[in-house]
Amino acid sequence: TMRCLIVDPSSASRKKLVRHLERCRQRTEHVVEAEDVGAAVNAFDAEAADVVFVDLLAPGEFTALDAIEYFQDEHPDCEVVAMGSLSEDAVDVMAAKNVGVLAYLPKPVQPEAVQSVLDQIDQMSSGFGRIK
Repeated sequence: TMRCLIVDPSSASRKKLVRHLERCRQRTEHVVEAEDVGAAVNAFDAEAADVVFVDLLAPGEFTALDAIEYFQDEHPDCEVVAMGSLSEDAVDVMAAKNVGVLAYLPKPVQPEAVQSVLDQIDQMSSGFGRIK
C-alpha cells in the first residue's frame, strides 16, 4: 500500500483528491494533507510519502518546484504528481516535468486520472518491493 501526501492550498481540492484516493483504499494506506509547501515539507520529514500530489501554485517559503526536488532528494523512491489548472502556464508544467514528476494532472482532478497514476506506480514498482 502507498502513503500519500497532498499539497494544495484549496481545502476543497484536497478533500476531493482524498475521496478519489479512498476509492482506491486497497492501494492507499495513509493520506496526509498540507495546504502549503512548508507544511508539506514538515509532514514529509515526519513520515516520508510514497506518492506526493502537489499543486504547482502551492504557496510557501519556497516554490512547489523546489519542494518537488526536495521530496525526490530526500526520498528517491518517492513519486511526485504535479497538479494545476488548465490555464497553468505551460512553462511551469514543463519545468515540473524537467525536475522529474511522474505525471501532470489538470484540475479539477478526475478519479480516472488518479486511478491511472496509481496503476502506473504499481507497474513501475512491481517486483521491486518498494510499494507492497
